[in-house]
Parts: sequence; structure tokens; C-alpha cells
Amino acid sequence: MNLLQLTFLQIPRKEYMNESVTKKRARLYWQSRKRGISENCLIFSTFSAKYLNNFSEDQIDIYDKILNQPDNDWELYYWMVGAKPVPQEYQSEIMTMLQDHCRQKY
Repeated sequence: MNLLQLTFLQIPRKEYMNESVTKKRARLYWQSRKRGISENCLIFSTFSAKYLNNFSEDQIDIYDKILNQPDNDWELYYWMVGAKPVPQEYQSEIMTMLQDHCRQKY
């Protein structure tokens, strides 16, 4: 495998099947604190501390998707702070809440 091939190597995402809401909240709370870049650690950790316990199951699923599907942490950061447009698949009430959270300086 050469360097060019390594550039496009993707690590498969772990699937969490049949996870209870309580376990999912706990996992997302932990994952919110341990992101790839410090900026996202700060945003997600303060956001989850403020909102995660009151999310419905549907909101939790959306938050999980936003937190874990994008491959590029910088792109995610730029969407949240409004520097780049949010792709349609990530536009949601939760993304709007994240953007508002960023505007309020956490």
C-alpha cells in the first residue's frame, strides 16, 4: 500500500445495535467530550451537558448522526460556527441548536 492509498483509507464505524436510550445518552455524552479537535470538544461537551438529558429518542438519533457520521472534524466545526453551509443531510433542529449554542459562546 502506498501513501496515496493510505490517504483514502477509512476506518469502519462501529455500529451500536439494540442500545438502550440510557446507554446511548451515556455514550454520546462521552463521545461529545472526546472529539478530534479541541474546538469540537468544547462545543460538543458544553452542548451535551446543557441539552442531551432532555432530548427525545429522535433527537438523540439525530445528535448521534451529527456527532459520528461526518468524516472531517473541521468541516463539522465550520458548519456549527456558520463558516460553511451545512449539507442537506445534516440540516436539522439539532444542527440549528448547535449553531445557536456556538453563537452564544457556549
